[in-house]
Amino acid sequence: MNRLIFKGVKKRLQEEGGSWDKKLPTVLWSFRTTPNPITSETPFNLVYGSDALLPVEIHLETARVSYYDELANEQGLRLNFDLLEEKRDAAVSKMARYKDPGKLESPWKGPYLVKRIMGPVTYELETLEGRQVPRSRNACHMRKY
Repeated sequence: MNRLIFKGVKKRLQEEGGSWDKKLPTVLWSFRTTPNPITSETPFNLVYGSDALLPVEIHLETARVSYYDELANEQGLRLNFDLLEEKRDAAVSKMARYKDPGKLESPWKGPYLVKRIMGPVTYELETLEGRQVPRSRNACHMRKY
C-alpha cells in the first residue's frame, strides 16, 4: 500500500510539480475510491459501507445526486452497516488467501502407499484406504513418511 501511495505521489510530482504534501490528498482519494483487484471493493466502501460520492457527481448532477432521498438513504446506510462486517470479513479472507497461499501448511501430502514402481524414479501411489492417486509421482517429489 505504501509503495502505491509513494508511486502515485511521485507520478503527480513529475507531471505537475509542486510539493508532495499538496499532492498526497488527491493520491489518497484515488487510492480509497479505486476497487482492489482482489477484493473487488474500494477501501472507502469497506470503511463506511457505501461508495464515495465523487466531486464530479455533485457538479454534473448525476442521478445519484438528483434522486437523493434522506430517509431512504438513512435506511440504506443502516442496512449497509449491518452487511459491512460480512463484507470486511470476506475481503480479509480473500486477501489472506491471495497473500499467503498455503504458507503455513505442510508442503507434503500423505501418507500414501506405493502401489507400483513404474520406472527407476516413477511411482504409482494409493491412499491408505486403497484409492488410487490420479497421477504418478517422481521420487524427487516424495519422501518417507
